[in-house]
This record gives sequence, structure tokens and C-alpha cells, in this order.
Amino acid sequence: MTSDENDILTGSGTRPGSGPKGHADALRDPQRLRVLHDTGLLDSPEEEAYDRAVRLVRSLTGAPTALFSLVDDRRQFFKALSGLEPDGGPIRETPLSHSFCQYVVSGDATLSVADARTHEVLSSNRAVADLSVLAYLGVPVHGRRGQVIGSLCAIDSVPHDWSDEDERALKDIAAFLETEIALRKHMSERQLLIDELNHRIRNIYSVVNALVRMTRTEDLTTEEFAAQLNGRVQALAATHSLIQPLATVTEDAGNDTSLHAHISALMTPYTLADGQDIRIEGPDIPVGATASIYLALAIHELSTNAVKYGALSGPGRALAITWADGDDTVQMTWHEAGPGHVARSAAAGQGFGSKLVKLCIEGQLRGEMGMATDSTGLTYTFGIPREMLTGAPAA
Repeated sequence: MTSDENDILTGSGTRPGSGPKGHADALRDPQRLRVLHDTGLLDSPEEEAYDRAVRLVRSLTGAPTALFSLVDDRRQFFKALSGLEPDGGPIRETPLSHSFCQYVVSGDATLSVADARTHEVLSSNRAVADLSVLAYLGVPVHGRRGQVIGSLCAIDSVPHDWSDEDERALKDIAAFLETEIALRKHMSERQLLIDELNHRIRNIYSVVNALVRMTRTEDLTTEEFAAQLNGRVQALAATHSLIQPLATVTEDAGNDTSLHAHISALMTPYTLADGQDIRIEGPDIPVGATASIYLALAIHELSTNAVKYGALSGPGRALAITWADGDDTVQMTWHEAGPGHVARSAAAGQGFGSKLVKLCIEGQLRGEMGMATDSTGLTYTFGIPREMLTGAPAA
């Protein structure tokens, strides 16, 4: 893009087209793309809720064509479309060479064009010649965290002066779309958490069995065995009290704690067992009430899998949970050392447990998650924004 084109796209106001100087960078922003893909709308089939919205756009503006377009860094996908049927039938996507919507996304602003043939940037867009897009009015559609994921637009194949009423109508309908997207995401996550509760109930039997097995290997009298096992089961119960269903979580629920105390409490059922090599190490960082719930869910899931398959399943293995405090991000590592991890690598990241951990770390705590396995062990890495962990804005 030339400097002249940048000047045009960064003009003040909403007419005739605005966008940031870093147009391509805005489209490629990793956080924006993550929010876009997390909607699950890309490449999904047509749905009446979204189709109804574009029909309403046509009705209110009088435009022959209306689209709800999702834009990534290389194409636009039409989640809903009405009136766009060139030779060969309806189309569901185009490359960015045929996209006006990309500028709505990169600029996070309304784009209103009466005749694209006279627009210094858009006149060369191939949508003009190939799709007969001359007049265009588009407004941003945002994801759950404010990132722009696409555009709701009205299109005409002849010059069209869009009114302020047209723009207000599109913004109102876009707000409905944003609510629909947020509600669907919430319901999807709620269902995942319900599945997690059922999954946890099934897993509790294997965890208790592992605690019994670990206790049986110790040289104890019957009374000592009963007392030791009872203590571990009680510790496990205390751990489960930390991970209430997330549907009840609010920003001020519960009490704040420290990261070291929180993880130590979660790992108590396993650290009580003789022969378990577990290291918990890192600076004492405060953890907010809400973050503690999501972190507990992730740690619980990793611990359960470690009991079944990994560092907590037998001798000759070790678990290290460590973290370091950066300026803006807390870097955490979960490392299981010992044999048997390569066999898990094929399924790693595909099962329900990994999806739950990803939801907690990336979806709820807005962090980043990595996983690696080799012949020596398995390692998870988490980068969690400090303000999400502590519940306090960065200074």
C-alpha cells in the first residue's frame, strides 16, 4: 500500500472510508485472529439468525445486497448473504483482493462509499469489476473482547448515497449480531464446563484409586493406613472445593490467595504421598478470586492426567511446577519427567482435558499455552497476563 493510499484510509470521520495506517498489521493481529477463530463461525453453514439480519439490512436500506462478512488475514467469509448471486450461484467467500470489508475491520470504523469507481483506493479493488460492487456501506462487528471480526454491510451495483439513518440501522443490527455471538460463545463454554463436571466425577474414582494404591505401598499398620488414606481423601475433597462450577463465578467471588499457596493446596493430595517427587517453586504472586478458579481447573486436569499416565503414576518420575514473574506476564511451566510420555504425544492436545485447560488459560485468563513431549518427559508452558492473574490492572 502506498503512502497516498494510507492517507486516504486514515482520513478523519467515517466517510468515505477510514482505516489505520497499519492496515495489514491490523488484519494479522494474533489476538484479533484468535477471537475470530474462537467464534467458530468461519466456514460454518448458513444459520437463520444471521440470515435474518442481512435480510433486515436490505429491507431497511433498500440495497439489493447485504452481507455479514468475517475477515481474517487472507480472505473474507460470508456467514450470511442476501442478494449476492453472480453467475454460477451464491458464493461464500472471496480473497481480500475482492474485499471492501477488510478496511472496516482494519479501521474499526464505518466505511461509506457512494461510488467506488471514484475512490482512490477502492476503485482498483477487483470487487468493482468482478462483483459489480459500486456503492458500499459497512459497519464493524466485534468479538467478545472488542476486537473487530468482520463487517455488516449493504451493497449496491449502482451509485448510492447512504443516509445517516442507513448507518444507524446497520449499527443497531450489528449490535444484535455481537450479542448473538457472545451468547453462543457463553453457551458453548457453559456446556464444556458441564461436560467437565461429568468428566471430573468419572475421574474422581481413578484418582481415589491412585491414592489408595500409593498408600498401600507404604509400610503402615491398619490404623496408620486408614488415617493416612483418610487424610489424603480429605485433602482431595478440599481441592475440589476450590473448583466450583464456573457458571457461579463472579469477579468478587471468594477470597484472593497467593500463587504458591494456591498451587500447594491443589497438589496436597499428591504431595502427602511418600515417594512422590513434586517441586513447586516460584515467587509469591497474588492471585485474584476469579483467576484462582480457572487456574484450579487447569491444575486439577493436569494432575488427574499425571495420576493416570504421567509423573504421578509410578516411581522413577518427577513433577516440577515453576513460574517466573515478568513485567506484564507470569510464565508458568508444568514439567513431568520420566518414561512413557512419547506415547501420549499423538493424543496430546486433542482430548477433552486439553480443551478444558486451553479454555481456562487462553479463553478465560487470556494467556498463551504451549505443549511439548519427548523421550524425557512432557512440558506445558503458560503465559498468563499478570493483571488477569491478580485481578488488578497493571500499574
